[in-house]
Amino acid sequence: MGRRGSRVKGRGSRVDHIILISVIGAGRMPIGYFRMKDAAEQAVAESGIPWTVLRAAQLHDFVLPFVRGLVKLPLAPAPRGVNFEPVDVESVARRLADLTLAAPAGRVADIAGPEVLSIETLIETYARALGKRRRMLHFSIPGSIGRAYRDSANLASGDVDRAGRTWQQYLDERRPRRD
Repeated sequence: MGRRGSRVKGRGSRVDHIILISVIGAGRMPIGYFRMKDAAEQAVAESGIPWTVLRAAQLHDFVLPFVRGLVKLPLAPAPRGVNFEPVDVESVARRLADLTLAAPAGRVADIAGPEVLSIETLIETYARALGKRRRMLHFSIPGSIGRAYRDSANLASGDVDRAGRTWQQYLDERRPRRD
């Protein structure tokens, strides 16, 4: 039972269309968050309610605090083989709005930024925007998580909509503060 006594049970319910935003790599990345997103996708698909799932890459606004923290260190940790394809929150929001107004479509094309960038490039670009240089400590992430990143399991494959600003354009518009 949900708020105010409403029920969503699947077939026969008053819900016409479920929209779920997920993450690229759900089902392929051996990380709890990705596994939870995969389970949510499966639950939606099995609900009996018409559905649409959009998998998105990491948002610029998610990547920025991560990279900012690395650049603050005297020696920035830079795991080998870790790449991201950061995407604009505005591009994802537009795509979600369009999907919400359209008919249910099942799993639609992933949405990712216009470029795939290594963690080293993300760090270098951000440091340069601050007028800094950062030395990096390169290392390999061990185990299944490291292998998944090196195999690009967190990146879009197949049908993908490359949208929005580049990482550099995003930083230029934000004018990172010099911390």
